[in-house]
Amino acid sequence: MRRFLTILLIGGALVWVGCGGDNIGIACMDPDGDGYGDGSGCLGAECSEASNLCWEGSCCDQIDCLDADHDGYGDGVDCRGPDCDDLDPECFEGACCGSVVCTDMDGDGYGVGADCLGSDCDDANDQCWATGDTCCGTVDCIDGDGDGYGDGAGCLGEDCNDEDGQCWTLGDACCQVGSCLDEDGDGYGFGSACLGGDCNDSDGSCWEFGDACCLADCVDMDGDGYGQGAGCLGFDCNDNDVSCWAGPCCANQCIDQDGDGYGQGQACLGPDCNDNDVSCWVGPCCNQPG
Repeated sequence: MRRFLTILLIGGALVWVGCGGDNIGIACMDPDGDGYGDGSGCLGAECSEASNLCWEGSCCDQIDCLDADHDGYGDGVDCRGPDCDDLDPECFEGACCGSVVCTDMDGDGYGVGADCLGSDCDDANDQCWATGDTCCGTVDCIDGDGDGYGDGAGCLGEDCNDEDGQCWTLGDACCQVGSCLDEDGDGYGFGSACLGGDCNDSDGSCWEFGDACCLADCVDMDGDGYGQGAGCLGFDCNDNDVSCWAGPCCANQCIDQDGDGYGQGQACLGPDCNDNDVSCWVGPCCNQPG
């Protein structure tokens, strides 16, 4: 009889242990170990896997996780991790990510690219993206590539290539390739993608060097008041640097009126026989008046 009671007690203890709280984790995704998470074995749903003291109530309001597809992955300290594709709840890392195309400086999911949630009127503020919102109205910056540089007082500065988020400084190599800084929209300006140099980039009907409209104005690419034209303070030996127009700073620069990389100075690719034609710097085309 005593042996029977002993076996019965042991068996009951095993059943109690097997059904206890330690078994919750079998069907419960619970990174912070508080018993709350995702799964039928959890005590309930979890609002924050970043703290084992928080799963519901007022503490949930402090969650810092921008998660558009609600898979728990996104941008913020309370996310399970970063999300390579915040439009697909089944995809957050690995082969499914592929190549996400979205230039998003403030991490709100809005920016420039096919994989963004939409365009962003202010890519420096993750609480503001919808064009027309009050917060957008205070930002005066037309910035196509979301790098903070573009056209407007709210920009960090001008952008020589507003299609490349890594390129903005006038004179950098990336500005010369496939780009055209053209303020007046006539197709003429600074860069290899322009039709040619522009003697007056504030007048869409004027670009030819030597024309009367050019002589009365000032071609000043860096905005220092020095450049080419009667309206300038003087000639600019480096029209890509606002702090340099004469003196020693000119020695290692390149005077390149048509933006083809060829001109006068040690930084040029070579001399330019016609600095008014972006497609001509050496060869038969040089016989034309420069």
